[in-house]
Amino acid sequence: DRDSELPTAQATTEILNSTMAGIRDNQATLEAQVDRLSKTVKYLESRNRTLQDEYDRLLWLVNSSTNRLRLLAIIDHIHEGVLIETEHGNVAYLNQELLDLFGIPGKPSDYLGTSVVEYFPKLAKNVDDPQAFVQEALAIIARGLDIFDEPVELKDLTIYRTYLNLRHGDGTVEPVWIHSRT
Repeated sequence: DRDSELPTAQATTEILNSTMAGIRDNQATLEAQVDRLSKTVKYLESRNRTLQDEYDRLLWLVNSSTNRLRLLAIIDHIHEGVLIETEHGNVAYLNQELLDLFGIPGKPSDYLGTSVVEYFPKLAKNVDDPQAFVQEALAIIARGLDIFDEPVELKDLTIYRTYLNLRHGDGTVEPVWIHSRT
């Protein structure tokens, strides 16, 4: 009576169909889990890339800031008058030598953030033609071309003016004025 123990063809088909449906359900569940894991991996890779980019940017800023502080410390102690503008035309930095050279009272921090258009007349107090001095300085800025060792006649001596556009990797430009006695 082995034949009575064997399932009928219909029962076998039902078992097979049920098993296949279970396999399909498991496959769909596994595919959904793989899809979620894939999205999670992509998100984590993207987040890691974002964090790495941010870390690199912060490291660059720290190094740039440290280098900038070193540079400003050097500028503080050289015998040339230096004025650094922001890309928007404000005084970002100047040293005491510049104030002394032009006979301007105060300390450098008194002038930080001042528009160079407002600041240049202060420099011009010690030149024979203040209006021409200011107009020439503004023309130099407008041209945007570097100049080197251009003579400037002060009332009691001749100094030499250099104008440079420091171009940074991010596209910003910082105009730098250097005034020296020789």
